[in-house]
Amino acid sequence: MLEQCLKFHHRDFTLTRHDATRINAVFQSLLDGGKVTKDPVRERLFLTSRIMERLNTALLTDAIVNGTRSWDGTISDCLSLALQAALAARAGDIKRSGRYTGSEYIQWQDVEMLALGANAQSPGLKMVVAMRYRKNHK
Repeated sequence: MLEQCLKFHHRDFTLTRHDATRINAVFQSLLDGGKVTKDPVRERLFLTSRIMERLNTALLTDAIVNGTRSWDGTISDCLSLALQAALAARAGDIKRSGRYTGSEYIQWQDVEMLALGANAQSPGLKMVVAMRYRKNHK
C-alpha cells in the first residue's frame, strides 16, 4: 500500500525487492504489536478559535504571497469561515451551494448586529443570525 502511494505521487519511485521486504516486515511487526491497525480512525476535531486563526492566517498569507483576484473575496472567505464556526453550520447553510439559483443562503436581512462597546477601545459586538435554509436540526 505504501509503495503504491509513493509510486502514485512520485513517478520515478522504485523499491528494490529487499527494501520492499524490509518495509513489509516492519509493518507486520507494528501490526502484531498493536501499534498500527487496519481499522479506520477518524477523530473528531472541533473548530476552535486556534484552528480558525490558523485557517485565516493561511488564507491571508497565500493572498499576500501569491496575490489575489480580489481582497473583498479573500476577506469574505475569512469572515465566512468565522461565521460558519460561530454558528456550528455547514458551508451550504451560509453560502449558496453550487447549482442552486435561489436564495438558499444567509442574506443581509437575516443578520442583525449590535455594537455593545462604549468606544473603540472597548469593542463589543452581538450578532443574531436567522438561518432559514439549514440541514438537520440547528
